[in-house]
Amino acid sequence: MAKLFKISQIINKALFDKKSGYYCTKNPLGRDGDFITSPEISQIFGEIIAGYLLQFFANNQGKVSLIEMGAGRGFLFRDIVQTIFNLSKKGNNLALNFIDNVSFHIVEINPILQKIQKQNLGKFVSQFSINWSKNFKDLIKNQKIASKIFFISNELLDCFAIDQFVKTDIGWCERLIAVDDADLLSNPRYVLSDFNNEVNQFVINKISPTISSKAKIGAVFEYSASLEEFYIELCNVIKNHGGIALNCDYGYCNYDFANTLQAVRNHQKISFLQAFQNADITAQIDFFALDKIAQSFNLNSSVITQKQFLLDLGGLERMKTLCKENFRQATEIAKGFERLTSSFEMGELFKFHIIWQ
Repeated sequence: MAKLFKISQIINKALFDKKSGYYCTKNPLGRDGDFITSPEISQIFGEIIAGYLLQFFANNQGKVSLIEMGAGRGFLFRDIVQTIFNLSKKGNNLALNFIDNVSFHIVEINPILQKIQKQNLGKFVSQFSINWSKNFKDLIKNQKIASKIFFISNELLDCFAIDQFVKTDIGWCERLIAVDDADLLSNPRYVLSDFNNEVNQFVINKISPTISSKAKIGAVFEYSASLEEFYIELCNVIKNHGGIALNCDYGYCNYDFANTLQAVRNHQKISFLQAFQNADITAQIDFFALDKIAQSFNLNSSVITQKQFLLDLGGLERMKTLCKENFRQATEIAKGFERLTSSFEMGELFKFHIIWQ
């Protein structure tokens, strides 16, 4: 008899098992890994974020805890710290004041990536006493942080496991994974659960009766309980401590009810049903749902495309300057920035969700 699992159970086992989980035991990033992220494509990504945080600090001065969660190989954190450090060496008073009032923290569960992060951050690890924690909750609790929180993440949110629900002619039913052998996950396949009115009502409440009624038969609603839990925790911390959070990821702001669950291995997309080992598993982010959480805490919030964020804050001008200063790498620099901002690549699909008090 087939065994049934929630999709999130399969994802959590594949990604977060302490002994074999993809995110706990491997380095998935870079050309030799399975995927590459914006900070690895261009330093401009981190430089623009650094400038944005400094401008926010100008109007919200005081003690600050700069936190990145899921820092990959440390390039984003390094570029932010390097940018602020360079400005301070030039006598920029805002940067000097920021350094005098900031503590640096990285939240990372993967010991392999922790080691790589420390290597790539080099002198800054000891110079600024950068602290590492395994999870966000422990950091806030154990460090007894009483300062404003400046929280950043890039491609963190899509790591949280999702479940899927499918619209049928009698209502919403959960999509499950059936296997012939639970240990070996043999012959995995999608099945729909029997209709359950509680499940149906749960989906309707999440997306609203009006939106649910417009969804066509076969529509797929994706929901992450763990992401919702984390975002509530993050918003609560911003509410209590003050500060700002910038989360960049790929996702949508309106419900198209598409199946966005995907897996990547060696920079190639593969079927989720073939990805239960040694592959990155992600789904697009429901920014509409995250924005509702922020609003429930009476926080300010904004969703902006990566393209608009980088261009509005001077990314193009910075790219031109870098090309002049490094003329031999000018073509590579320009191509990298184009990849981040082009509507045909990452520019429109990737978005920043910014919340602040």
